Amino acid sequence: MSRSRLILLVATTALFIGAVVLFMRGKDAAAKDTAAATEQAKAHATSTRAARSNPSTPEGPAARDPRPEPERTLDQINAWLADDSLPSEQAARNLWTVFSDARQTKEVRQEALEHALNLTTDKQLVAEFIQIYGQPGLWSGQIGETALDELYNRGKAAKLSASAALLVHATGEFRDHIRELLRFEVDDPEADDATLIRKAHEKLTAQPQSGQ
Repeated sequence: MSRSRLILLVATTALFIGAVVLFMRGKDAAAKDTAAATEQAKAHATSTRAARSNPSTPEGPAARDPRPEPERTLDQINAWLADDSLPSEQAARNLWTVFSDARQTKEVRQEALEHALNLTTDKQLVAEFIQIYGQPGLWSGQIGETALDELYNRGKAAKLSASAALLVHATGEFRDHIRELLRFEVDDPEADDATLIRKAHEKLTAQPQSGQ
């Protein structure tokens, strides 16, 4: 074999070996990329499932139902109160909506309640908002006492309706305070809760419409 042909054979062999090495490296890199992509897809799927069940993640319920910012809500309350073009009945509705929103802070709900009570007539309270008094979880602590104290200044219909509704889910001292009011109103100092609610209802149904 001539020297030139030997050199060509060696060069060709080297090129072939190099091509094989590069091909194998390419397959290895592709396999690694595929594995990495698979792991990334799995991680994304896991994080997506976690986001749907975890309120603290951007894709969870908290993103769809974020907690209101107290400062902005208080500014909105002040804007309603300062708006002379807004009827007091509608302002009261807005304030009751804020109060009954469990996402709001207690401070915001207390503020909304106090203004709502000032703007709500007895007739509107009984017709539109009495169901709020019967909702559990809204009346703990000072908020409940504020509402109960305000009822002493109401007419019979609002007083009996709201206090009976509050009694259903009340506990502790708050329940005792509601009992005091209702026992006085129905003139039965020994009545239990069921009797108080029944007698309050009887007085309401017997009371003439003008008494509201």
